[in-house]
Amino acid sequence: MKREAIERLAVDLSAGQLNEDIQALLSEYIAEHPETNQWLVNMQEIYKTTESAIISKIETDSTTVKVQIPHFSKWQPIARWVAVITLAVFIGVSVGRWSKKTVLETRKEFTKVFTSQAQTNKYVFNIDNLGEGFWKDKITAMLNTSPAKMQESSNNSSLLEKYKQYIKEKHYE
Repeated sequence: MKREAIERLAVDLSAGQLNEDIQALLSEYIAEHPETNQWLVNMQEIYKTTESAIISKIETDSTTVKVQIPHFSKWQPIARWVAVITLAVFIGVSVGRWSKKTVLETRKEFTKVFTSQAQTNKYVFNIDNLGEGFWKDKITAMLNTSPAKMQESSNNSSLLEKYKQYIKEKHYE
């Protein structure tokens, strides 16, 4: 048998965990091989020394058992809430900056609002009460969209004709 197997059996024998059949076989093996007896005796001494040291440690520690109760400060719940609120504010600011519109987008929306308001205010004045003549034509021309745009919407022209009209009107802008 190997030395490790005999040492394991010696520990089990010292602990009283070997049954009688295995004890008998172990004692027969040791009788046939006297050099293994020293391994067995050494391991039993180590086991007894270790067991006595553990027992003495348990006896000295059992009299002076100190139980430490966790100390909770009255500020801990408040600190937790502060941490949660701080995290929420940080996330809110980050998302707000990420979703913030640029200046150009804001300008585009601003101009869309004014142009749509200008188009809705087209019929605020009652032109019918002005009568006929120069001023009625001037106010009507001022309130309506430009004649070029009216012509584009009424006329189903090709893309080339629309581009030519755009070039003609471009010098006024």
